[in-house]
Amino acid sequence: MFLLVENDRKTVVEKCNETMKWLDAIQLTEKEEYEDKQKELEKICNPIVTKLYGAAGVPPGAAGPRGFP
Repeated sequence: MFLLVENDRKTVVEKCNETMKWLDAIQLTEKEEYEDKQKELEKICNPIVTKLYGAAGVPPGAAGPRGFP
């Protein structure tokens, strides 16, 4: 079992919570705004998930096109 470093876990949880609050607060928005928010979330989370997969010995690219299964 691989554990996230506490700072990485905290970063992911905070960013996900921030994004969920944003989603809860908006009524209507443009598609581009959703896409921008998704990219922002991926920019924070993807390197951490990639590092986690690397620690597990999963070869790069084996986990899917965005680093997720």
